[in-house]
Amino acid sequence: MAKYLNFIYCFDQGYTLQAFTSLVSLLENSNEKINVFLIVDSNKISKEIPKFIENHSKLNKLEIKIFKDNNYTFPNLDNVHVSKATYFRMFLENYIPNEVSEVIYVDADTIFVKNPIISINNNMQILLRSNNILSARTEQYFINNIEKDKFERLGINTSYFNAGVMLINIKLWKENQFTNKLILNMNKLATKIVQWDQDVLNSTLNGSYVELQKELNFNSNNYKKGMDDVILIHFIGSKKPWNTSGAFNYSSNFYHKYYSLISKNNYHIKHIWKKASVVELLKGIFTFKIFKLTNPLKYLIDFKKSLK
Repeated sequence: MAKYLNFIYCFDQGYTLQAFTSLVSLLENSNEKINVFLIVDSNKISKEIPKFIENHSKLNKLEIKIFKDNNYTFPNLDNVHVSKATYFRMFLENYIPNEVSEVIYVDADTIFVKNPIISINNNMQILLRSNNILSARTEQYFINNIEKDKFERLGINTSYFNAGVMLINIKLWKENQFTNKLILNMNKLATKIVQWDQDVLNSTLNGSYVELQKELNFNSNNYKKGMDDVILIHFIGSKKPWNTSGAFNYSSNFYHKYYSLISKNNYHIKHIWKKASVVELLKGIFTFKIFKLTNPLKYLIDFKKSLK
C-alpha cells in the first residue's frame, strides 16, 4: 500500500483564500499524491473549497476537522492581526487519526515554489532517527545577549524556532501527551506570551528540536529573484502579498500565480484601510517597484475593482 505524506493547515474563515492558495501551490508542485487535513473553525469552509483542489490529480485525500477545543483562554489576542486559529496547532493530536504517524504542518501564508517531496522525506528521516517530536527552522540563536529578554521571558537557553513549517512525529507527540504539556505551559506563561503558540512551543521544547532545511521555510523578506534552491516561501511579518504594502516584491508573484488558478482575478488584494492602500500603490508606482510584478497593468485593474 502506498504511503502518502500528510499535510496539515490550521485556519479560520478569515484566511480561507490564503490557505487554499497555499494548498494549490503544494498540489501543483508535488510529484506525488498527498493527504491533506484542514483544522478549521467552521463547517462553512468545506463548502468553499475550490473544485480545482477537490479534483486535483495530486490530492489523495482531503479531511476537514472542526476545531472543538474552545474551553481555553488563549493569550494575547486583543487588537492583534491574528486570531485564535494560531493556537489550533497545539491540539493536533486531537484531530489526526491514530494510523497517521508523521505529519507536515504548514502555515496558510506560505507558498511552495518547487517540488517538496524529496526534501521533506529526507528531513523527516532525520527527525525519526532522533528522539525529538518535531523539526523546525531556527529563527534566532541566543548570541551576545541579542534578544535576551525573549529568551528570559520564555525560559529558553539557546535557540528559538519559527513554527510556520514543522515536520512532526505525531506518534511521539501523542505518546508524550505533548498537547497537555503545551496547555499547562500556556497557562503558566500567560501574559508573557507575545508570539502566541510559537512562544508556547519554544518554551516547552527549550531547544529540543531538529533543525529543518532552511529552503523548506524561507523568509520572503530575504528572497531575491533567481534563488533556485528555495522550496517554500513563508510570508513572515505584516507585509503580506495580498496587502498593497507587501505586493511589490518578487516573492509575491508566486502567491498571485497560484491564487489566479482558483479566482477570476489575477491578483488577491485586501484592504485594511483603503486610503492607506492607495498611498502604498502610489509609492509603488513612483518608485517603479510595481514593475516587480509579473503584470502591473492587470494589478492596477484588479486594484480598481477591489476598491468598489
